Amino acid sequence: MIEDINIEEIKKAIEHREFDQVLLQSHKQLVLILTQSWCSQWHYMEQWINELLKEDEPDLKNVKIMKYVYDQSPLFSDFLDLKEDQWNNRAIPYLRFYRNGKIITECNYIPKDRFLEILNS
Repeated sequence: MIEDINIEEIKKAIEHREFDQVLLQSHKQLVLILTQSWCSQWHYMEQWINELLKEDEPDLKNVKIMKYVYDQSPLFSDFLDLKEDQWNNRAIPYLRFYRNGKIITECNYIPKDRFLEILNS
């Protein structure tokens, strides 16, 4: 199941310009998906990610996947400033891949094969 990133974690990210280390180290691998509710590419990705999770995909065994749908948040403007001005990313969905608390790559929409390839690299 794709978990939601809670509002307190978002507030910390806005304040420190990065997600809190407690969150980033909560799992060996962490994928944070930052998107908006109207994004069709996100809805497509969400379908195949959920399918992989239901199938108990071995590549996702040590991976936690979380999302933040920021156009539905009271922190929309502040988060948008962080994403666009600090992280220099203006497209959605925006994915940040972490391993052992450190960012390993970031990207926008990617197909399932590339998603799994990043997790296995």
